[in-house]
Amino acid sequence: MEPPATPPPNITFVSMLVRNPADPNPPFKRIAWLAQLLQAKLPLLLYVDAYYQEILGPQDAYPGLQILPTYFAATEIAIHIAGAPQKELPARRTHAKDTEAFMTLMHIKSELLARAVRDGLVKTPFVAFLDASIAKVLREPTRTLTQLATASVSHRLRVPLIPGCRPPADSPHPVEAYCAQILWTFCGGFFLMPTTRTMEWHVTCREALKEVLATGRLTWEVNLWAMVAERRPGTVAWFEADHNDSMLQIPVEYLEGAEVVDSPKN
Repeated sequence: MEPPATPPPNITFVSMLVRNPADPNPPFKRIAWLAQLLQAKLPLLLYVDAYYQEILGPQDAYPGLQILPTYFAATEIAIHIAGAPQKELPARRTHAKDTEAFMTLMHIKSELLARAVRDGLVKTPFVAFLDASIAKVLREPTRTLTQLATASVSHRLRVPLIPGCRPPADSPHPVEAYCAQILWTFCGGFFLMPTTRTMEWHVTCREALKEVLATGRLTWEVNLWAMVAERRPGTVAWFEADHNDSMLQIPVEYLEGAEVVDSPKN
């Protein structure tokens, strides 16, 4: 009897490269980390600003990569943040890095997934955001990225799947608590969901952001995800990970071909 065929990969990956003047890493490092994603043959949609578009050059130089020039200041999320009359940043933060510009880019992640699907660029049943520089935190980048590129996600996954360092709290906190310091409930560099849920997730994140901006504050996108997860249990599927290879190791119960005794709740 022949062994069952390996399920085909079914994830499209979305990422972005934007020049941030406060970025402590020079562009050549960003490009080197991106190259490791391309070497793993990840099907990647990469939104870039004019700066990185010029550095990357012609599209045909990168098989499997689709370069999407984007004016990030014109995105829906960036406009919402720029239009807020007051945006007090968390007191407990890395001041050189955690600027309004950086936080704005982090909040745009959900919008890029929804845009990619809306524009017909995603042909797979699952789509994921993947930090273009994720390789910098990986201990075994070749093995880990190759496993991710060949993963086949099961339709048992029905909501966003996001790794994090600690599970969501059993009850939500006041809005102010999500704006005081970073909460590593979620890691931020990778998240995955059914393609059909991208617009819903974007709207959920956008409305949470509006609520925070209405208080005169701005916080990290991962804190908003924690707020959503704690207010609406079941909205997100969480799995334990740290800022290393474990972030990209999709739990076996969400992989096609896995034998699951008790189906996951999400």
